[in-house]
This record gives sequence, structure tokens and C-alpha cells, in this order.
Amino acid sequence: MAYSPLFHEVHSYPYLWLCLLCNEVHAGAGLSRADILRRLGQMEGLDLVDHLSQERLAALTDAVFSFDEAGRAVLAADLPVPHRPTTDELRWLKTMLTDPAAAFLLPRELREKLCTRLADVPAYPTHIWQAEREQGDDLPALQTTLASFWQALTTGHMISYVNIDGRGKRHAHTAAPCRLEYDAQSNRFRAIVWDTVEMRAVKLNLRSIRTLHVLDAPIPADTEADFRGFLEGRRRSFRMRVLPRNNAVERCFMIFACYEKDAAVDSADGSYLLTIHYYDFDYEEVRRHILSLGAAAIVLAPEELRSSVAETWRTAWQRAHSNFSPMQ
Repeated sequence: MAYSPLFHEVHSYPYLWLCLLCNEVHAGAGLSRADILRRLGQMEGLDLVDHLSQERLAALTDAVFSFDEAGRAVLAADLPVPHRPTTDELRWLKTMLTDPAAAFLLPRELREKLCTRLADVPAYPTHIWQAEREQGDDLPALQTTLASFWQALTTGHMISYVNIDGRGKRHAHTAAPCRLEYDAQSNRFRAIVWDTVEMRAVKLNLRSIRTLHVLDAPIPADTEADFRGFLEGRRRSFRMRVLPRNNAVERCFMIFACYEKDAAVDSADGSYLLTIHYYDFDYEEVRRHILSLGAAAIVLAPEELRSSVAETWRTAWQRAHSNFSPMQ
């Protein structure tokens, strides 16, 4: 569910699908009944709708569309069907528009125009929300860098940037922006770019970037395919059991919030069995996260990671006991 729709709980998927197909028919698509049924059966989100049989899809189709002598769908009214946002969506949008930390997502003129149009829509009361996260990045201070990176990413342009690594060394590069990643637990933004010379992905803490410029040069057409191929070859996963002690389960889900994962609870002891997916260049970060959970986290597989975590704990135990001097 890592990429599930944002508002799937409050939308009627069949309604949205039928709106889409009605607008295609209005635009002259010439869909047959078989075309419509096939499209409905392939729509994204079908797995989120309970009890939607082929018979029900056929009944919906016949209730909405008529068909001419050639078998093409026709509408009772020759008008497009507007896609109406829900109240929840409008309130979420208003909340996002008025959040200074999200200002980079839209140009100022568009944001102001939308705020004017939504003047009567109340934003959600954010003061009652509690964010369980680290201090992390100073988001208002990053708005200029965020806005430039987001502009390059959404318009398909190369960037040039200067960043300072963890050792204080300065780097200047030209690269293709690929992803903007936000870690909700650590409250940090990371930029993922594609080095078109070395043909590899680079992940940068956004706060390490000192200057960033959007270039006129477009991102090469094969960049996305190269990037996906690079990631696919480096995809890894591990399995672990997390015991319900010292808030370990809650902490586990928090620190692995930005990772794709599958989880199941063991009703016998309340522990969780998790399979967490990551990329090999995140190995050390994953390992640190596991160690931070202490004895409540038991790595089951792969053996390499299990042995590495066990060896770290063994070394720490030996060091602690070798330095221990009982009171005389």
C-alpha cells in the first residue's frame, strides 16, 4: 500500500471510472459495451472495491450508457461530467496551501489564486495534531532549494548544484533530478539525482546543498529507464520479528516509515513479523535502525544482516564488560 491513493476511503471508484468513460464517449471515443466492460475491469483501484462483480459492472454500464445501431456508446445528455472533489479533499488542499512548509509545491500566484477560490473552505485544525518526529530539517529555510529542485523535477530539466558532504568536502555537479524523498520520522528531505556521466544514482540530504540552479537543458529521455534499472538491480529485503516491549513496535514503524514493507501480527505473543524492502546503498542506515530497537528486534533473514547485527551487539557487550570494574 506504499503508493495507494490518498483519498480512496472517501471516493466511489465506480463513479470515478464511469465519469472518466463518459467524458471519453463525449469526446468521441466510440467505445462499445465490450470496450467499457474491459476498461472497468482494468481500472486502478479495483482491488479496493468490495463485492464488485462482473454482473454489477455490466448493470452499471447499462444504467449509464445507451448504444446506437453500430454498438457505440451514447450519452443521454451531450455534456461532459465534471470530476467533483470531496469536502475532505478541499479541506486537505486548503490546509496544504496555508502550510508554509509546503509552499514550494506550487507557484505563489497559483497558491494565492487557489486560496481565494477556497476562501470559504475551512482548513483542518493543525494545532490539535501531534507530530511524532525528530527536529530534522528547518523546512522554511529550505523553501528556495525545495522550490528549485521541485521545478526541475516537474518540468524535466537538468540541475547544477554544490553540496558539502559529511566530511566537509565541497562537490559541484550537473545531474538529472529523479525523486524528492521525505522521511517523516526524521523530518528530512533528500534529493535523488542521476549522474549522467557515471550512470548512477546519488542521494543527497537537501540541507547539504548550498546552491542549486535549474538549467535550460532537458533531462535525457532515457534517464528514467536507466534510473529504474539501477534501482531494480540493488533492491534488497530483510525479515525481522519485533517484540512488544519498550515501545519497540511503535518505534519500528516510525523509523521505517519511508520504507516499503509488509507486516503481520503474531496473535500468540503480540510480536510483529516484518519484511522490509530497501536498496543496497541504504544498508548502513537500515542496520543502524535495527540496532536502535535493541533486543526487541530479531533479524530472521538474510543471514549476512543477522550476523552483522549480532556481531555488533557481541562486540558492544564484550567492550562493556571488559571495562567494568566492580567496586572494591
